[in-house]
Amino acid sequence: MPGFFISLPIDRAMASRTTTVSSPPMWRFFAACSLGWALFVLWGCLNETGAGGGLVLRLFPFLQGFAYTDKLVHAGLHGVLATLLWWTGALRALSLGRVWSVVQALLVVLLCAAYGGLIEMLQAMFTTTRGAEWLDALANTLGAALAVLLWQGLLAVCKNRS
Repeated sequence: MPGFFISLPIDRAMASRTTTVSSPPMWRFFAACSLGWALFVLWGCLNETGAGGGLVLRLFPFLQGFAYTDKLVHAGLHGVLATLLWWTGALRALSLGRVWSVVQALLVVLLCAAYGGLIEMLQAMFTTTRGAEWLDALANTLGAALAVLLWQGLLAVCKNRS
């Protein structure tokens, strides 16, 4: 994927000549967003005020009364993380002239599942109002798997059209 280019004049004497400066590859942007999102998820899951969905219900009051808000939040958070990691990997592969494979996509799901499991263990060890739940870990994994499945499916459709 070619980078974006900006033409910058050097000075008045060289106004007719320009130099081209390449911007950083997009995969680095997605990698930084992945790291930032992972830290946000960690903070949100270890934050004592988030217990019982309190933090989410304050941000999204329309979810009040829905029985599985906590599981949807877990799936959504890890779905976003999987999306960011998927794009990081796919754009990195493209920049190297390689093909993004299903095996690499499965590694994204496994990484998100392991991260979700780690967060559940940290909740049990370091918080007083939260605990580890297998269903939360399952929701984390399902959210990541659905996100990766969506992007892999869209990638396949785009490849078939071209």
